Amino acid sequence: MKEMSDIGAERRQQGHGQTIIRTAAAVLCFYVFAGLLNGEALRHDVELMPYGGRRDVCVALVKPMAWLSRVTYLGSFRSWIEKSVRKADMAAPNP
Repeated sequence: MKEMSDIGAERRQQGHGQTIIRTAAAVLCFYVFAGLLNGEALRHDVELMPYGGRRDVCVALVKPMAWLSRVTYLGSFRSWIEKSVRKADMAAPNP
């Protein structure tokens, strides 16, 4: 009978799975896309922070993302989804 082994080590020996670089790239792409979908909301939240160095850094980081979100209309996509869900909730009958 085959002894129980670490499935990660077994897959690595067989050449299956993903490298850490590919995994990190996928995670980075996910967060960039999520940031673009939420660019305007992030900018709004950062502008509500108390004044200081941390706020200045956050504003400097979020401002270009909010601009790109607005230019690519990805922020509008998020708004459209929120409006659609709100309409569906209002159209649903109350039990």
